[in-house]
Amino acid sequence: MNDNEITPAARTDSGTASVRRLKRREHSRHGPRKPRTPLTYSDAEWLVIVRAADRDGVQPGSFVSQAALDVARMRVSGQVLDRELLTRLLEAINHHSVQLAKIGGNLNDVARHANSTHEIETVGAEALAIMAIVRRRVAMAHGLQAALRDALR
Repeated sequence: MNDNEITPAARTDSGTASVRRLKRREHSRHGPRKPRTPLTYSDAEWLVIVRAADRDGVQPGSFVSQAALDVARMRVSGQVLDRELLTRLLEAINHHSVQLAKIGGNLNDVARHANSTHEIETVGAEALAIMAIVRRRVAMAHGLQAALRDALR
């Protein structure tokens, strides 16, 4: 399998084949990447790489490049990067950010109702205070998301 292929077809419960396209690495924030060196693997080594890449849903070349860069960064910095943990953390923050945005939308509805029924003094002030808290939390979540995306590149 080369870097431009799709994963082998897997059989579903109905017996039909399903095929998924493998992803490539995200673009570097430091500019375009250039070919540096060819790498060689035995058939057994390549099979392990292909299986690991397939498990992560990426192309083997992307998997090898990212794994090598992760190890190099760890050796240089002395910090261990747990890509799977960071990915799960990013997904959790994304989920919470969406939930906060929904809460903010509901509070906007409450404030709109309070304005239309002239209950603004009792409900509106409380809703606006809660909205301010939600906005701050959403902004914090966006900052964490950006930092995690940078760490995962």
